Amino acid sequence: MQPVRVPKLTTPRLVLRAPSEQDIPAWFARATDIESASLAGDPVPDDIGAGERWLARSRQRFADGEAIQWCIDQAGVSDAIGTVTLSFSEADAKSAALGFVLARAYWGRGLGSEAVREVLRFAFETLELAQVTAEAAARNLASLRMLTKFGFRHVESFVDPSDDEPCQRLSSTQELDCDCWLAGRHPNADHPFLEERRATYCSEHQLALDALLARDSEAASDAMPTHLRTIERNLLGR
Repeated sequence: MQPVRVPKLTTPRLVLRAPSEQDIPAWFARATDIESASLAGDPVPDDIGAGERWLARSRQRFADGEAIQWCIDQAGVSDAIGTVTLSFSEADAKSAALGFVLARAYWGRGLGSEAVREVLRFAFETLELAQVTAEAAARNLASLRMLTKFGFRHVESFVDPSDDEPCQRLSSTQELDCDCWLAGRHPNADHPFLEERRATYCSEHQLALDALLARDSEAASDAMPTHLRTIERNLLGR
């Protein structure tokens, strides 16, 4: 299952690639953002030397087949804007845990969703995993909304013993994110949907969701009616 080297993944706006020494300063800047670290449940490092240890651990876990971690690059931005990680289960070779961190300056733009969608595609289609799980602080509403959008379902609530933070554990077994699942694979829809319809639905749905997450009520209002009409047309076969 484990590739020889970290596979490079691309999306319309992003490139996901292996971490390197050049990523340490950007990692340190994200890791020392108190609010972001608190939401992610990560300890705040004391000095940039922690970045060298982060990189060494990332490479070692990959070499040992324990995880794949990607740095997220956006066109026109010199530093990586975040990371996405799949950590594999020792107990179940067909399962992995998803983790993601995005620099504060890039919140609310749909970039995290874009990176996570591509990693989930890779997990289910290329690695042929049966399940991907994720954990998030109960107060991290943006991450929980994103996971729910991609078909993750609540498994349990728990308290992180390291910091007494109430958290939620979620799981997904779908091969496609729920945007496309609703568009063409709803269990009550027997119409033979075309790929073009699926793509149209996903594009419109993402526009509406991104506007809502960015708290742009005017853009969301403009996007949502078209989005709802597409749902009706697809599910009813019109």
